[in-house]
Amino acid sequence: MHTSRYVHVPDESAHRASSLGIDVQRTWFKLLRGQERPITFDVYRKAKSTVQRELTKQILCVPSMNPNHENHIRHKLARWHVATPLGLITRRLLCRLSRLKSLVTPRVQSAVFKTIWNGWCTSA
Repeated sequence: MHTSRYVHVPDESAHRASSLGIDVQRTWFKLLRGQERPITFDVYRKAKSTVQRELTKQILCVPSMNPNHENHIRHKLARWHVATPLGLITRRLLCRLSRLKSLVTPRVQSAVFKTIWNGWCTSA
């Protein structure tokens, strides 16, 4: 785990972010810029709660992280062999997933993705 004075990021995530041109530490210090020193617990907690949102924004701005989502979802859904046209299902799913991000936390979004992509471990 990559540890600094203020933020803890797993090494693999920090390395991947840096390969995309994102500096986790600079983002962290940017969130703390203009804050009173020494950093109080409330300021630390607020910065910690917003660092994931800020890093996600930066990641989504990287061109290689913005593939054609519709084609990817069509490919993933094709294995289900449903009667409804894949284009219709794909557009509905994209609409619902975009609404979901404003309604629930990232961990719930992750669980939804894992369910859609059949990512749960089972005894089968």
